[in-house]
Amino acid sequence: MLNIKSTLGVFALSSALFIAAPVASYAADSASAITVSSSASHHHKGGFKGHHRHHHAWKKLNLSDEQKDQMFELRHAQAPVLRNLHKDLKAARSELRELSQADSFDESKAKAASEKLATAQADIAFQQAKHHAELHGILTAEQRKTLSEMKHQRGKRGPAKAQNS
Repeated sequence: MLNIKSTLGVFALSSALFIAAPVASYAADSASAITVSSSASHHHKGGFKGHHRHHHAWKKLNLSDEQKDQMFELRHAQAPVLRNLHKDLKAARSELRELSQADSFDESKAKAASEKLATAQADIAFQQAKHHAELHGILTAEQRKTLSEMKHQRGKRGPAKAQNS
């Protein structure tokens, strides 16, 4: 049976994750607006996450072969960086989970572990934002305008789809 400290520790952990998750999600959503993925199209059990949607968007931008090559290089250079950051994130989550499930809750260790988790999430968000800016920098002014218009149109359709579902 959980004692009061363990119960409070689990509550604190779940609260921290509840607060941190939208930040990581926002960063991922923002970065995905311009890049297919840092890890060659995010292989998931269900297939390619967002691959076709982003491929369609890139076609509308009429990228030159040079731009495509530059973007390919950036995506593949970023992959090992993000992989290492995700390893750090996984380790921090695991450490915090273990601490929250221990027989006695060590508040200082849990605080340090939660700070590691927050740092890992922030590092990933920063790396994704940096990558997004690098990809955006490859585009011409006309392509950036087209991309902005596509985002605006997608934003208009988003809520309507949700209401009709």
